[in-house]
Amino acid sequence: AALSEEEALSGAGLALPDGAANAEGCAAHAEGLFEGKVALLARGEESCSFAEKTRLAEQAGAAAALFFDSSDLPPQEVLLPGASLPLPRIPAWLIGQAIGEELRAKVQAGQTCSMA
Repeated sequence: AALSEEEALSGAGLALPDGAANAEGCAAHAEGLFEGKVALLARGEESCSFAEKTRLAEQAGAAAALFFDSSDLPPQEVLLPGASLPLPRIPAWLIGQAIGEELRAKVQAGQTCSMA
C-alpha cells in the first residue's frame, strides 16, 4: 500500500544542494543527493520556477522540497500551477527566511534536522 504524505515524510532528514552555486536548486543535482530526504532550497531571485526546483529535487531522490523565502512568512504549501514540464509528484512548502537560515546552518554544522 502507498504511504500517505505524512508517513512518507515522518523522520525524513533535511539535505542541502551540492554547492552554494546551486543553493536555489535551479540546476540538476547529483544522482541520489536527496535520497529519502527533504531538499532545503533558497527561494532566490526567481531564476527558475518552484515546479522546476521541485522536479529537479525529486529527480535527485527527494521525498519533498522545503524552500525558504527572502522574508519571514508563515509556512505554506507551494502551489505548482501550469508548468510546461511534467509536474513533480512530491510535496513542496515555503517557510520564512529566519527559520530557513537556521535550518541551513544546522545542516551545514552536521546536525540532524528531520520532519515531524
